[in-house]
This record gives sequence, C-alpha cells and structure tokens, in this order.
Amino acid sequence: MRALLYMIDTEDDLRRAMAVCSGRGMKIVHRRCRQELDEDIFKRGWFLKSGCRILGLGATFADRWRLTGSPDPRGKPFTGLRVHFVGTSWDVPRELHEAQVEEAGGGVVDEQEQADIVVTSNIELANLGGRAAAMIITEQVFRRALPGARLTPWVVWSKPLNDQAANIWRLFSACDLTSIQLGINLACTHPEEIDDLLEGVEVGPTGELVRGLFLSVTADFRPFLNVALLGLLSVAPDGTRAAALRACVRKIAMTVTGIPNLNGFERLEALRLTLSEGTNARDLRTFGPLPTLRVLFIGSGSHVVSLSSLAGLDAPALVELDIANVDLRDVDALARSPRLQSVNLERNQIGRAHV
Repeated sequence: MRALLYMIDTEDDLRRAMAVCSGRGMKIVHRRCRQELDEDIFKRGWFLKSGCRILGLGATFADRWRLTGSPDPRGKPFTGLRVHFVGTSWDVPRELHEAQVEEAGGGVVDEQEQADIVVTSNIELANLGGRAAAMIITEQVFRRALPGARLTPWVVWSKPLNDQAANIWRLFSACDLTSIQLGINLACTHPEEIDDLLEGVEVGPTGELVRGLFLSVTADFRPFLNVALLGLLSVAPDGTRAAALRACVRKIAMTVTGIPNLNGFERLEALRLTLSEGTNARDLRTFGPLPTLRVLFIGSGSHVVSLSSLAGLDAPALVELDIANVDLRDVDALARSPRLQSVNLERNQIGRAHV
C-alpha cells in the first residue's frame, strides 16, 4: 500500500489517504521521529519533535513518511489497493497501466465505487460523491507511484493511439509470449500502426538499436517488450519507417523472454541476447537468415534458462559464438557457419546429445 504515499499532493489527498489506511488498520508514521500522523498534525501542517519539522506534501512526502500496521507494509507497493481508471485519452495505454498495477500487487476494478484509487485522464470525469476513503489522482501522479518510476522515463506518444494500435498494446502489456505473438500477428494485418507504436525507436550512429520510448517502462516488463519490439520491426513492410530502421540495424544487445523474430535484419553484425529467468526455448528458427552476422552471444546471467537447439541458425558469416549455461544440447546448425574462429559452449549438455 505504500504507493499511496507517492500520490499525496493536497490536503484533500492526505485526508483521503489517511481514511484508506485507517480502513486497512494501517497508520502513517514519520520516518525520523516515529510520530503518527493524526488530525492535529494535519491541521497545523507541521510538527516539532526531536528536531523534525514540516508535513511535506507533494512528490517527496514518501521520503518523510512511511506506513506501519497490518497488512504487512513490506509487500508490493499496490498490495491491498483497488484501482479504477476513468478516461479515454492517456499518455500511456490504459492497458499497460492496468498490467503495471497488477504486477505491483494491486487490483483493477470496473466500478468506481469499488476503488480505493481512481486514476483519471481528466480530473473532471471522476466524482467520488461523499466517499472519504478513496482518492482521485491524475495519470501523472499515478505514474510516480509505480515501481522504478524515479529511475525510468515513461512512454508518451505525441498523439493518442487509435483502437487498433491500442488493441496491439493490450496484447503486449499482458506480458506473456502467446499474447505478444498475437499482437505481432495483429500488427501484420494493420501495418500502418507499426510506425506509431515504434515512435521514439532509433538507430544510433554505430548501428545500435535504441529502444527509445517503446521500452521506457519498469524493468520487469522489458524482456517481454524487447521481444515485441523486435517482432514489430521484423514484420514491418517495405516503405515504412520501421522497415528503414531495420535496414540500418547492425548491433542489438538486450534481455529477452524467449527467442525473438529477426526476419529482415539483413545488416545485423552483432547480436547479444540475455535470456530472462524461466526462458524455455526450443531453437532459433524465429531468427530467420542473418547473412552478415559475425558475433552471436546468448547467455543466462545467473538465471535458470533453456535453449535446447541451435536449429534454425543461418549465419554463414559468423566468426564468434558464445552460448554458455543455457542447457544447450544440439549444435548441428553450426555446420552452416564455416568461418567460425571462436566458440564458447561451456556449461551445456552437448556431451549427452548427438552432435
């Protein structure tokens, strides 16, 4: 529930946050003085005890105050909170906001009357009536309460996404590979939406893919959205900005959940993929032909992952290969890479497989 502390800008916000906490058996306590926030302190707007002074409404309120009580305040930031979204024009797709709430331990409700927090794209659209134990906040205030908000910028499109693009984002924001592939398939039937979805994605001066706004989300989402990003670039038809970007990419380095689609990356020279925890991939068939690829790294970091086979690897110019600790069993596809000079296949299961 500590997300509440990042949403308090006004006296009304504070009173409502106190009411929400009271309904959950929780209290707001000063971090330094351990003094409970009560109506008397609220009325004065400050207190003096052990050298501590000032209530401190605004974005830094959570730096001064913390939650105590039950349920355990050490849970995820939205644990125990029910959130309702009102409005149609969002800086970030509403579906992504909803997925972030659930990832942070909260719940999304359909009825405003059920919500502890009402997030609105237009403050005039929300009306709590006489309810005291609920808050109304803007999208901008909501963002700063999300995990990692202080560390990462956020996706802001220069124009609202239309219905088809929003549907694609809804599938991506589910953060599972089946939904992401469905989103990529939908993009294939609506290629005019791809450039809008990839707004902010660029290619750097040395050919590296720069994620830009598309990947400006909390870290937990990035391995999934990296797969979505590469998938959209792969299916972008000729004549689109996305296809022009794809043709310029020479370097890719990112963490992914699953093996991405790399069809059409005909100038790619160096590929470094770190598989996120729990990745269980069969082979590399989604890569497609990579005629200029010279360096390939696929690793696991310290995670438990699986990549059973290199089947599908079509990289005749490959010189350097480093695929370690991924439970690899089949490397027959390397016969199609006659220029290999450096190979690292440590901590795999190749010795037990037919090579």
